[in-house]
Amino acid sequence: MTPKNILQKYYGYKNFRDNQDIIIDKIISEKDTLCVMPTGAGKSICYQIPAILFEGLTLVISPLISLMKDQVDMLKENGISAAYINSSLTDEEYFNVLNGIKSNKYKLIYLAPERIQQDGFFSFIKNINISMIAIDEAHCISQWGHEFRPSYRNIINLINNLDKRPIVTAFTATATPEVKEDIKFQLNMYNPFEVNTSFDRENIYFEVIETKDKEKYLLENINPEESSIIYCATRKKVEEVFSFLNENNLSVTKYHAGLNDFTRLSNQNDFIYDRKPIMVATVAFGMGIDKSNVRKVIHYNLPKTMENYYQEAGRCGRDGEKAKAILLYSAGDVGIQNFLIKNSTDSKDDYDKLDYMIDYATGTDCLRRKILNYFHENLEEDCGNCSNCNKEFKEKDITIEAQKILSCIKRMGEMSGANLVTDVLKGSRKKQVLSFEYDKLSTYGIMRDYKRDDILDIISELTRQNALSTTGMPKPILKLNKNSYDIFKGKKVSMKYTEKKINTNINTYDNLNKENLILFDIFKNWRYEKSKEQNIPPYIVANDKLLISLTKKLPQTKRDLLEIEGIGENKLNQYGDDIINIINNYLENKPKKDNINLTTPVKITNTRLESYKLYQEGLSFNSISKMRNLSEVTVINHILDCYKYGYPVKEEDFLKDNWEKQILDAITKVGDEYLKPIKEALTDEIDYNAIKYTLIKNKNS
Repeated sequence: MTPKNILQKYYGYKNFRDNQDIIIDKIISEKDTLCVMPTGAGKSICYQIPAILFEGLTLVISPLISLMKDQVDMLKENGISAAYINSSLTDEEYFNVLNGIKSNKYKLIYLAPERIQQDGFFSFIKNINISMIAIDEAHCISQWGHEFRPSYRNIINLINNLDKRPIVTAFTATATPEVKEDIKFQLNMYNPFEVNTSFDRENIYFEVIETKDKEKYLLENINPEESSIIYCATRKKVEEVFSFLNENNLSVTKYHAGLNDFTRLSNQNDFIYDRKPIMVATVAFGMGIDKSNVRKVIHYNLPKTMENYYQEAGRCGRDGEKAKAILLYSAGDVGIQNFLIKNSTDSKDDYDKLDYMIDYATGTDCLRRKILNYFHENLEEDCGNCSNCNKEFKEKDITIEAQKILSCIKRMGEMSGANLVTDVLKGSRKKQVLSFEYDKLSTYGIMRDYKRDDILDIISELTRQNALSTTGMPKPILKLNKNSYDIFKGKKVSMKYTEKKINTNINTYDNLNKENLILFDIFKNWRYEKSKEQNIPPYIVANDKLLISLTKKLPQTKRDLLEIEGIGENKLNQYGDDIINIINNYLENKPKKDNINLTTPVKITNTRLESYKLYQEGLSFNSISKMRNLSEVTVINHILDCYKYGYPVKEEDFLKDNWEKQILDAITKVGDEYLKPIKEALTDEIDYNAIKYTLIKNKNS
């Protein structure tokens, strides 16, 4: 068989992605190979297909148990014989795998690097025909890498002590020139073929949101049924965000090093198996997680390095479908990271890397260009697929405002944070202002005509431009510096602001119409049930990209199914009848437009249907919330979700008088990507439920 035959037979794809075929050809011609490819670029196929073609066994060195299990489950789903050896196996399971290796049962064995050191395994493997050793996450072998693991240094002993030297291949998503040289040296690679593909992840939309109310942003922008990861800088913040989302009835779990092993594993599995679609975590979570259907990665706090940010952001959109990487930024984040660096390395290099992240979060350049420049890759033109490319920036002089703010900080003794300084400038009568007699200062109330948020934005900008310094944690104190005094002397200072934002509502499923979405939901529920039967993650049964293809193309025979990318022979035999039956049943019972009711085969989640049934019986939102022990906000969202899929609701339950016209006028002015700008453009009496209803009605029509 040729590599292309294998690609279609086992993986269900007709064509290789960029460079995959070149890499595979080099490996099967017995050439050592080093590949630096971004997350989601298809590294694993580059060693799996040669492994199928080779006569002997391929050992894959992999750092994490979860990653090994995912890869082996996926290979088995595709009809490829594979197993793993790590500390999760019982003695009986371990010896069963060894017996399988002796009888040539497997083409690939995934192996923890720590296992190499064990004498029994070392003696055993010497007598096996090893065609290739593939090292995944190869940067772990280098002391210059950001995730150095000493156990990786044992790999060379394994290579050197085999009777016949195997082909050595190394794969990583992140490696500086220094790390690449170290990988080649540590593995004693023979004049290896090297591939460095672009770091660009074109399917990810990068966005920075500067906000002082991050919790509100999450509530308004998290899809409760969409797989999302929210990264926080500290364990404490993970607990706070988790509790907030949980209290608002979102299906959420958490992960950080302060949890015991059992809880971490249980929470991780809840996320991987789609039982809890939202994960709130520190950076301890993610390495080795191969979940392909993560649609959003949100950084609640500013990461300290671009390496960390890009690796974590890259955990969304691994299936190649549209995804969003969102950074929620506030000036206080800088103080947190400065504190963490000061109490760890306190090195200039780490402060410089943090400065780069601050520039990313606060600058006006194309975000993708900024990311790629960091990794020494040039983007010829702005990407058009990030929040900065979709904003129009203008510049304004803030010298007078800056002088007022700096003067106030000076008169307050440089002992206060941004909020208290703003209170004084606004002329607040708060107890803290009066008790310190700040109301007697000449700067008291000199900016009372400014919006509070505008003053805080200028303070953030002065901090970013190093015209203000901050000290202390967790509430930074504002201090003047040399640049502050230059502004007193008349040095001009300006800031850029956004006058207009182009609507860029990035939705993975925006190319599916209402009827498509109904079938897509049916497939998602089928996938979930199949994953439970087989005890494998849903995305291994079928990723979102495959479900979208099935939903749009509606294949009705097995021959048609083989034309769908992602369906190989094994998947066809295993799931073909199910898929065809689902499509045929859907087409036979397909609801007419604007006539969808509860007797149709639409499968909204049961909890939403339960709320809707009570609503249809005439119960008020408040009564339903009490009966079901849910918040009224959750109940209303259930009803609106059903309305989105065609279930009828009473307009008078959401709109009054001429609200709809006012809402549509506001949408015309500010766009429909976020609810908050629409709300701010309306009178106070028009609530978020009215806005949501109008948006759904507008899209459905």
